Amino acid sequence: MEKLGAVGVSRTADKATTARQYSDYWASRYDKLCILEFNRDRKSMGVLVRPCKNKSSSSGSKASSAARGGMGDNSNRHTHHPTTPQANRLFVTGAAELVVQRCNRVKLDSGRVVKMTHELRERVLAQVRGMQCEPLRCLALAYKDGHELPGDMGTVSSQSEAE
Repeated sequence: MEKLGAVGVSRTADKATTARQYSDYWASRYDKLCILEFNRDRKSMGVLVRPCKNKSSSSGSKASSAARGGMGDNSNRHTHHPTTPQANRLFVTGAAELVVQRCNRVKLDSGRVVKMTHELRERVLAQVRGMQCEPLRCLALAYKDGHELPGDMGTVSSQSEAE
């Protein structure tokens, strides 16, 4: 979760503390409905979440849909604007080259979402290949909001419904 960053949460020198702060931040804003376990074929895993009803969440949180490093507390970037106040969201993380291939849009540093063109996809994948040569493990994080999710995934409201 530390790669998503968090509005108002600054990085500390202790990486474990930073990771816990970010994890707590995101856990306080979303209820976890379902975990899609890692799958070797798709080389990714996912978490289906729903914004918490009683906590301030959706209008001020940040989410990134590209393979990138931590973003600290750059609160003017990556603002989440759900279609509906209680829209579910599916976060997926996994092998960057495979997750990027499944994306049809990308969120830019400015926060603007644009169509993932062939040229843009190739630029992102070139960056991933460059990092893999260093050698760095490269993971991508992507998300899809409720209205884009298949079947009932966009509308279930509890963990028991999701299972």
